[in-house]
Parts: sequence; structure tokens; C-alpha cells
Amino acid sequence: MRSIIFIIALALCGCEFGTSTVPSYPGSSSNSDSWSPAGDSSSDTERPDQCAPVSTLSCGSRVFGDTSNFNFGTTDVFDSYPVAVGNYGGHELAYAFTAQSSTAAELRFVDPLPGYLNLDIFVIAADDNSCSADSAIARGFNDLSFEAIEGRTYYVIVDGSEDNEGVFELELSCDGEELEDDVLDLVPEVPEQIVCNQERVAGSSYERLLELTELSSEETIYSTFERIDRIATIFESCGDTWGLFPTTYRHITARIIRAIETEEIQDSEWGHAIVLDFASRYFLALQQALSGDTPSYAWEQYYYLASAPDVSRTRAVLVAMIAHLTLDLPHALVAIDTTEEDEDDYYVLGELMIEIVDDFLFELREHYDTDAEDILNGFFFGDWIDGAYGEDTTITLNYQTIRAKAWNSRWLLQQPWGGWAANSEIYSAFWAIDGILATLDAAGTI
Repeated sequence: MRSIIFIIALALCGCEFGTSTVPSYPGSSSNSDSWSPAGDSSSDTERPDQCAPVSTLSCGSRVFGDTSNFNFGTTDVFDSYPVAVGNYGGHELAYAFTAQSSTAAELRFVDPLPGYLNLDIFVIAADDNSCSADSAIARGFNDLSFEAIEGRTYYVIVDGSEDNEGVFELELSCDGEELEDDVLDLVPEVPEQIVCNQERVAGSSYERLLELTELSSEETIYSTFERIDRIATIFESCGDTWGLFPTTYRHITARIIRAIETEEIQDSEWGHAIVLDFASRYFLALQQALSGDTPSYAWEQYYYLASAPDVSRTRAVLVAMIAHLTLDLPHALVAIDTTEEDEDDYYVLGELMIEIVDDFLFELREHYDTDAEDILNGFFFGDWIDGAYGEDTTITLNYQTIRAKAWNSRWLLQQPWGGWAANSEIYSAFWAIDGILATLDAAGTI
């Protein structure tokens, strides 16, 4: 059934799919940053109580991780440490650091939110370079310092309780060097007290949302994620359905950043550029909606649906995804001067979005009581429940087809004569999908 749907969709879009690259995950043989204990590439000496570093750190390193997402290389082998009291039953992430010279090393979280997510930093050091919790020498809540000895390998662990797993950004500095963090300082914090009014963000918290959409000229992929994450957190705190999309988007952005760091996306410059431009289009749409201005037709429809009490939340979040994929994505590709040489990275990026579906399905249920599993499994994987959605849905609402069309629309937009044709196709595709979702909503299917 899945093959038939794919073949029909391919014929209808008239597109040619590029070769997709299988991502290499931390610890795989294709990852140049993978690590094994004591530098031994053999797996014969691996023990179940040993950590598995996902990459190496050096002085000046800054890494982005997520202890709640196995795609980041998490393990669950440490539950306690001799330097700390308490249970650390959550998943952990490990990194290796070999000191090139004796130095005062400092590890710290960038813009931690301990009231929202309570993770700790541990340093492990053993004479045989093994990585066992029994060899922990230091613990820090948001930062810690230790004296690193030249030539010695240290293991840096980020860990928390079962209730404290999530996203973090960690940096390592040496000999008191000050790393530049001005960019992240530009991202407004989540208010300590979030103001809500009947499940809508209100008052000063509403103003904070507006501030979070105001971009600087110094944005990075990390500040971009922080903006999305903080916007999602504010909306979720009130159960405000305008936050349906950022709840999903934070996971998508986090996974793409991880792919850039691990070189699953080969052209790092292109990867950085697409994250920044793609997200800027969402920030602009949200800013316009919050300010009472009119965003693009696609985003205007999302905010209308997300505000309507009689509209399925599943329908609303799907419309946001379609708006971002059909309208924003091809224009973002054009804006960053994408060429045919970027096609492999483009399709790798698309596959990454599929990997984290379960993560944002969980958060949609958790924060918005929305069960979108059946239709999103159909959309992303082609796993449709027989007869439940109808032939029009299974053909038109197809992620593979939509992203292929976005790639083709990018090419049309880049031609002097192709703008009108591309925009007409984008417009028609969006409203065709919106119509199908409206029918499913009216029938109570979603």
C-alpha cells in the first residue's frame, strides 16, 4: 500500500527525487567525532557500566544536546555518582576531553533554565581513561571548574533525574578565557511568572513573545533554537494553541542543529543558513499575528484555526506545518542561494524531520491534549489506516511529495520567468491540503 501511494504521488508531482543520504549517528563508524574508551576503536573492551561519548571537546567548544532524544546519542548507564546526593535516573550525554596542556578548565551551561529543566554537569577521570560513574571527580549545577592535566582524558557527563531530560547548550573554556555569549544574551528570557488569561498568553508575557520575534543581525543556529524553545514554553504554560507549531518546531530545529554538528549535513554553511532563514519566516509570521498585522495567507489561516474553539487542534498544527513546508521552505531555499549541489543535504534534512515525530507527538499530547499520531504517521511515513482518511488524503497529504515540490518550486522561483508559476502552484497546493483537512475535521476524523 505504501509503495502504491508513493508511486502515485511521484507521478502526480512530476518530480524527481534526489538520492537520500543515510544519516550517521554519534558513535557510528562514519562519524569522525565518535569516541571509544581509552581511544580504542575495538568494541571488545566495552562494558555495560561505561559511558559512550558522542564527540570530543576542546578548549573553546560549544555543544548542543538533548538528553530526552536518543538521536543525540544518549545512554542510560549512570543513576548515581559518589560526588552527588540524589538519583540521576534520566538519560545522560557524554563527551570526551583530552587536555593538550595543563589548564584550569571551566564547563558551563549557556543560559540555563533550572526552574524549567534541572540538569547537572559531571567530570569523570580515571587512571586507565575508563569512563565509570565511580570515577567522578566533580559535579556542578550550572557550571564547574577543575584542573586538567596535560595528556589526560576526562569525560564530561550531562545528567538529571527521570523528570529532568531535555535540551541544553554546554561550553568549555580554559585558563579563564571568556567565550563570546553576547548573541545568546540577546534572546529574552522566559518570564518567571507567565501571565495567562483564559488559556491565552496575556500582559507582559505577551510583550515578551513579541520581543522574542525581534531578530538581531547576529543570530546563530543556537540563538534561533533558544527563541523557538522560549516561545513554545510561554505558549505551553498557558495552554495557548498558538503554540502548537513551536512545540513541534523546537524538536525539528534541535535535530537539524545536531546534524550540522555531526556533519550529517555535509555543507555546514548551507545548514546554518537554512536554519536561520527558514526560522526567520516563522518569527515574522508570529510577530505580525501578535501585532495585529496580516501575515501571509498560509500563516493567517493557521492563526485563525488555532484561535477557533470548534477547530481540531490536529488540523491547526498540520496547517502550520504545511504553511512552513509549502510556502516558507522554497522561498528560504531561494534566499540562501541554494543550488543543485545542495540537493543531498536538502533530502537529508527532510529525513531528519521524520526521525523526531514521536518526540513532538508526545509534547502535543502533554501540553495540548492533542492526539495527532494516526494522521502524522500517515503524513510522514505513509502508514495510513485503511479507509479511514480516503484516497484524496493519502495522495495529497504526503510529506515526501510536498518536500519534493518545495525543491522544484525553489528552482522555478530562481528562473526569471518562473516566479508566477511557482507561486501559483504553492498557493494551489496549500489550499488543496487545507480543504482536505477541513473535510476530515468536519467529519470528526481528526
